[in-house]
Amino acid sequence: MFRGRLLPSDVPTVDRWEIETTIEGRLIEPVTNTVVYLKRYPSWEDGVVMAMQEALARIVCMHGDSIDVESGRQFFGRRSSLGLPMRTSGSREGLSWIQIQFEDMERYAYKVETLLRAEMCDLDFAKHTLTENNKKYKELERLIEWLADKRDALFNENVQLKKDNEKLLDKTLDQEAVILALQGQCAHLPLATPEDQEMEEEEDPEEVEFILLNGETRLIVAEEEDTPATNTRSHTPRMSARTYRNLFKTKI
Repeated sequence: MFRGRLLPSDVPTVDRWEIETTIEGRLIEPVTNTVVYLKRYPSWEDGVVMAMQEALARIVCMHGDSIDVESGRQFFGRRSSLGLPMRTSGSREGLSWIQIQFEDMERYAYKVETLLRAEMCDLDFAKHTLTENNKKYKELERLIEWLADKRDALFNENVQLKKDNEKLLDKTLDQEAVILALQGQCAHLPLATPEDQEMEEEEDPEEVEFILLNGETRLIVAEEEDTPATNTRSHTPRMSARTYRNLFKTKI
């Protein structure tokens, strides 16, 4: 009796069948045990043919003494309980050519099955490896896409940082130009002395006009005259003498 099942596989296009062969034991003398074994085949159609061939060879080996001589089945190839082909030991000169042919054919059939199973194992491993490599390839593709998006984002961020840096550089240059202009205006002025500081508290200078760097004019007045009210009434904005002197206290 032969029963088969399709083996599960995670590799596409790979179908493998497992066929269970049952050889019923003989109930009359000499009694034999029932033999059950499993083997793997590439398909059900080819597998069941090979399973039948092996089962027939085992039956001939197990029950050869009870086979009708006139049937000719006693010449069939034989296999042991382990499924290995059996060859007549010693010289085969006394055997008929039919028996020799069947023995050799059984050996060839066994070799073909052995090579086929080895080929199936290699093919299954190769397809499994290919499937795993395809999965890794797809993962690498997704990683490359993510890195490309990340690269574009970093590139855009770098461009924006360069623009911001250029703006800061321009602003720094403008500030340096203002500092140089102030240094040029203050270079000819004497440094403040302690006597000048005392005079700041005691005296207020006469009203004079002072032109700022931006072109605006300020009227230098006494401290008490630098108020919002006087600035509102006067045509020229006012600056206290103290504020005016503080402009030139920094050493250049």
